[in-house]
Amino acid sequence: MLNTNRWSVSTVKVFASAPADPADCDGFATVDPMATQVERRNATRNAILHASIEAFEGGDLSASLESIAASAGVTKGSIHYHFTSRTGLLEAVATYAFTEIEKRIAARADVVDVATWVREVLEDQVSPRGRMLYAIADELARAGSLIGSDPFPYISLRLTEFEIAAPPTVVAAALIQYGRQLAYGSTPIEAIDGIMADLRSLL
Repeated sequence: MLNTNRWSVSTVKVFASAPADPADCDGFATVDPMATQVERRNATRNAILHASIEAFEGGDLSASLESIAASAGVTKGSIHYHFTSRTGLLEAVATYAFTEIEKRIAARADVVDVATWVREVLEDQVSPRGRMLYAIADELARAGSLIGSDPFPYISLRLTEFEIAAPPTVVAAALIQYGRQLAYGSTPIEAIDGIMADLRSLL
């Protein structure tokens, strides 16, 4: 059950620029009574994003907009105002999660062994955020959203920096296929060693 009002607008930091990064909200700062209308809108948007990520993390997208609004301390109308629809909200959550993962990948730029990097990518995809991204990407794909067409766009780009046997797009497709199996639990996490063996010829 969602923690009602954990991310209420009255307890989230506000920002002068939009869209703000929900990771910067610690849930404890109080909104300045003199905050501008733009700052208050950003605070509301951040609260909704926080509540959505908390609700969806792990890949369960069953939470309703009403329950997310209650957790954020806002009305359902506020969600529609900031994100237009459930699809718009999912796109915003996915965009934020993509950026977060890409930052972690960039932090591993010194990893020169492609096998080590591939293993880390697979482990990322099994994380609660990775499972969430797959679930969101699949729902967005069904809704016709372009974001759902490539759940991990950074993979192909990063693979071009390695010398590998197969084209980067082929390896990326294999990684996403295996990642999806891991994320949805059809392949146990313990099978990563076997997956790495299967991928060896492509690397």
